Amino acid sequence: MSKALVGIYPNSGLVAKAREERLLSFMDVDGTTASYSDNPSDQEIEARREIREILETHGGYVLTTARTPELCMSERVLRASRQAGFSRLDPKCYIENGVREYRPLSMIRKYAHLTDPDAIHSIGVGIWIKHEDAFCLDMEFYARYQVERQKWKSGVRSLIDMVDEDRLIRDGFSELEDPDNHKNGVVDVQELECRFEITAKPGIDGLAWKKLVRERLQGLRGTAHPLARIARSIEFIDESNPARGRYQLYLVPHKRLTKEGAFNHILRQVSQASGIPTSEFITFSSGDRMPDLKAGLFGGNRGYFVLPGGSILTEYLVGGKKGQDFAGQSLKSIVRRLKPLDKKGWYLFKMLGMTHPRVVVIADEAVRGDKTDAESILAVLKEINGDLQTAPA
Repeated sequence: MSKALVGIYPNSGLVAKAREERLLSFMDVDGTTASYSDNPSDQEIEARREIREILETHGGYVLTTARTPELCMSERVLRASRQAGFSRLDPKCYIENGVREYRPLSMIRKYAHLTDPDAIHSIGVGIWIKHEDAFCLDMEFYARYQVERQKWKSGVRSLIDMVDEDRLIRDGFSELEDPDNHKNGVVDVQELECRFEITAKPGIDGLAWKKLVRERLQGLRGTAHPLARIARSIEFIDESNPARGRYQLYLVPHKRLTKEGAFNHILRQVSQASGIPTSEFITFSSGDRMPDLKAGLFGGNRGYFVLPGGSILTEYLVGGKKGQDFAGQSLKSIVRRLKPLDKKGWYLFKMLGMTHPRVVVIADEAVRGDKTDAESILAVLKEINGDLQTAPA
């Protein structure tokens, strides 16, 4: 019987490490543990290695990312995962004569130290737990919210076809939505099972576009229409970057199938498998966008959230745009609750109803020098000085 069917958390490396050290780390990839460069510097590569060494020494290490699982696996582990039931096609990350081809990620510099964590949460694909040398699907993550993985995306397509007569939504589809693009080497990975990526065309009002997309896709909620259930299921994850004029939405099938939801789900599963109450775990997380901030503040347990150097959010949390809306999303309540600690760039965050506060470190303030991405996170980890098991109660 497949490990995915009998329970993949017991006896996994994730639980073994978390049980011993009672720490779980949840790390974003792009803009966080990795820059967006195809040729990262030696300093960045070394920072990635040291981050992994510190966090894996102190507990379970989870990558939570928009990248698909196959983009987080070495060749050896990808082969083993296929034997355990992983069926997504090989990633085509190597470009030859303008066409993408498959090469083991170990041969491509930009993927150094970014593969084979203890677990992968991939937005729209699911949670995959490393068991021995193979990643196995956490089937409960989608099943508990009654998401029919094979039917959801076709249902959303039907809804979009009905409400999008002028193609405002469909013309913003990612190239991933065309299955032929992976086969022909246009994109690196195949179509995503439970996620649509939609981006506003350059030059249009991004905020108005987002509002209209939401109105169209939510319009059937509360009606007796056959597609009303699909309309109710859609959750919007905002990946916009207004500084670059980029307004982007991910559509996923439930409000709990976000990074924040994944943090909480993994923590519960590790707690059940280890027999240790969730309250005894500490979480360490880092990410540069709004979904990461929400997950770091409201997901997981007491612990640390690091906003890496170079994040666009820094300006809105402590800079010249402090407290202003970010791509239409209010930050006022978060900014108001960031209470400075005795070290520059270090804050305590707590809202009514939260069982534990979070230590928030804004690396652009806290770290000396112009350090971004992985290098800034490593500097913060060194500042914590290895005492990751200590955080506010």
